Order: sequence, then structure tokens, then C-alpha cells
Amino acid sequence: LSDKLMFAFCSSLCENYVLKSKNLLDYNFSDLTQHKEDFFITLKNLAKLSVKESKTPNSEMTGIKLREFCLETIDILLNQGSKYFIGDQKLILILKEHLINSLITNILSSEEKIFKLSVNLFLTLLSYFREHLKKEIYMFVSRVLI
Repeated sequence: LSDKLMFAFCSSLCENYVLKSKNLLDYNFSDLTQHKEDFFITLKNLAKLSVKESKTPNSEMTGIKLREFCLETIDILLNQGSKYFIGDQKLILILKEHLINSLITNILSSEEKIFKLSVNLFLTLLSYFREHLKKEIYMFVSRVLI
């Protein structure tokens, strides 16, 4: 019984399949933990970078491209990674402390593409994190959209 799993199986064929693939069930989740940390660090740094102003007048276009890249990447990360980390408190904290600030700053941009990316990112937040960010969404709407 120690080698068998304690689950009810639909058939012996199903039981054999699960027992043969037991090594998959013993997967080391430290890799997932590392991916999770990488996801959080990347998201946090991209949010910080998306509000960074260019220091020289000649690099204004580079700053705009950098902000576009950051906002697009954040949107991709949230759309792809949210299903894995949606309720994680560390993610919620990063969204509250860094991403909302980035959205407020970037949605007020005179650059049309930055504005559109920010609105799209806001809609992504509404889709996945409405329950966790009620105060922040209210603040965002009241400070920016009204």
C-alpha cells in the first residue's frame, strides 16, 4: 500500500497509468517556486522601469520605447501568469505598490501608444484582479478617469 496512491480510480487501466507516471507526481516544486520568484521580480522591475524618466533630451524617444516595451511585457506576463499566481499575496502587493503607480503615471502620458497600453493593462487588472484590488481600482478611477 505504500507504493500505491490513496485515490479512487475509474478503472484499473487508469490506476496503472497513474502509478506508472508516479514520478511526475513526485515533481520537485522548487523549480516552480523559482519561476514564481522570477515572475514577481520581473513584474516589479518592469513596473518601476515603466515610470522612469529619461535624463537627457536626446533619449526621449528611447524612454518612450522603453515604456512601451515595459507595459507590453507586463500585460503579457499578467495575461499568461495570472492563472498560476492569481491569489498570491506577494503578487497582489506588487500590483498595489508598483503597477498601480505605473498605470497612473503612464495613462496620463501624451503619447497615444503609452495611453492605449496603459488602458489595456488596466483592463487586464480588472479582468484578473478585481476582487483583490478594489480600493486601488476605485482610487485609479477617481484620480484619473473622473
